[in-house]
Amino acid sequence: MARKQNDLKALRNMISEAHDILRTTILPEERSQRAYELLTAAVHLADNLLGVCREYVSTSLALRLEIH
Repeated sequence: MARKQNDLKALRNMISEAHDILRTTILPEERSQRAYELLTAAVHLADNLLGVCREYVSTSLALRLEIH
């Protein structure tokens, strides 16, 4: 599970970096604006998934402690 969480963090960091680059870039036909909107949504999704992973790990650990 830790590897998946690390992979998700790496993905989130790459999305965030592209997001920051597009924030200061102007492309024709409002392309940068749409890409920025999509990356904003992707950053929020990655943050949500990281939260779910943390909750899963916490719950799994708590359940294991209750069983023993």
